[in-house]
Amino acid sequence: MKSCNVFAACAAVIVDLVAAGNSDAQPGPQRPAFEVASIKRNKDCQTVSGPGISPGRVSLSCLPIRTLVRAAYGTAPGGSLMTSRVDVLGGPSWLDSNRYDIVATMADKTSVADLVPMLQTLLEERCKLTVHKEARDSPVYALVLDNGAVKPSPTKDLTCIPMDLSAHRGEPPKPGDPAPRYCGYGGPKVSEPGVMILDLHAFTMAEFAGKILRGLVDRPVVEKTGLTGRFDLHIEFDISALGPAQGGGGAAAPVPVSEKTAPSIFTAVRAQLGLRLLPVSAPAEVVVIDHVEVPSEN
Repeated sequence: MKSCNVFAACAAVIVDLVAAGNSDAQPGPQRPAFEVASIKRNKDCQTVSGPGISPGRVSLSCLPIRTLVRAAYGTAPGGSLMTSRVDVLGGPSWLDSNRYDIVATMADKTSVADLVPMLQTLLEERCKLTVHKEARDSPVYALVLDNGAVKPSPTKDLTCIPMDLSAHRGEPPKPGDPAPRYCGYGGPKVSEPGVMILDLHAFTMAEFAGKILRGLVDRPVVEKTGLTGRFDLHIEFDISALGPAQGGGGAAAPVPVSEKTAPSIFTAVRAQLGLRLLPVSAPAEVVVIDHVEVPSEN
């Protein structure tokens, strides 16, 4: 578990790892639902943990409702992971300030992809949530190739497992078996106060733009490099210079200023990867909240 103060800008990226399935599912009498689900306000939230998924059980801790809405409705069809994080607009301020713990049970054979319609049902029942999707012309960053000599390193070992969540049920590896090595794996760590390091394995440029960079800058990022295949990426930057946390307009939590001089995320992308983030305008799909209520905890 990571400190909430340090990783506020990346919290949504963690939850996006369970966001797959059909986001256009409609309510009905046979709609998938958790067998039992508990949702409770956490008023003393000190840490953010990734989703705990095991056969028959899922737990999410210290997360705002807006992040859960994004996971439930900002999804791609099928069992593969989406390559970009969809913005969730509208709704009251408590969607970002209040944080909740969720513990739910389901059938042992439930796949991770099946959790998406179950999470939709939970939010609609407990929060009386209604949403719709629309495309809006929005300020975005285009991720493009720079003119410098540095370029992303192609992944040499492509023995990684595609993250098809329809087949994933959260079972740990058997004793003696190595942990699975998924494509698009990696995450943040802090080398010293204020300096974040990202080591990413076998990422496509679309995944890097839409899932990683989107959580670190103040607008959506679209991939325009033209690079195909998967890449290993290493980048170090100053987290104290990050823009507002995305999803509801709340500011990212302050972090200590590093004694080491670290570049901004924009400078790091250009100097260390040979890429560039250019501000442009483009249509982007968003999820708009029409109605939501404070979740019932019974």
